[in-house]
Amino acid sequence: SIFSSQLLTLIDETNRLREAKEPLRMDYITDDRLSYVMSEVNDLKEAWNTVSPYAERLEKVAATLVKDFNATTIRKQVEEIINDMKSKISNKIRSYAAVEALSEKLQKYLAQQPVIRDLASEAMKDRHWKSLLDKMRITEPLKNVTLGLIWESNALQYRKFIQEVFTTAQGELALEQFLADLREQWNTREFTLAIRDQTKI
Repeated sequence: SIFSSQLLTLIDETNRLREAKEPLRMDYITDDRLSYVMSEVNDLKEAWNTVSPYAERLEKVAATLVKDFNATTIRKQVEEIINDMKSKISNKIRSYAAVEALSEKLQKYLAQQPVIRDLASEAMKDRHWKSLLDKMRITEPLKNVTLGLIWESNALQYRKFIQEVFTTAQGELALEQFLADLREQWNTREFTLAIRDQTKI
């Protein structure tokens, strides 16, 4: 917008200069460089205006809190943005850096989906997240940790550690479930006392 405003001022000054030279019969060299620059600036604005809604959609997905993680939903939302960009953005606009940068970011985030799937598991408790966040050098409290923070920490480089924590979490969850089932069985079990031949059975 600043460049557009400056260009309009320059074009106006150039036109007034030409108009002042004509009555004086002074030579004036026609130069259309400013119109070319204005065309480029307009194309850039169009590129940013085109990519902006997709970037805003991605920001909403990135704002998902840890407690609301759903790997399937996250994958679907990212894939929808990628597909919409492919089908709705023209080839001319697609070549601009803003569009390319957003496309690369989306592909990078999509590549982290296997890790996000593990992190979205119900087996992941606060204690598991604490060790993960320490390892990933994320200093935010767990309640404020978003998908965007996980994405930007490049979770793939911690994949092995995440897999270890996830495996431990799954084992603990299975054990907790087993103990809960065992407790329920014993709490609901009834014993009947009978006396036979003066023996309590």
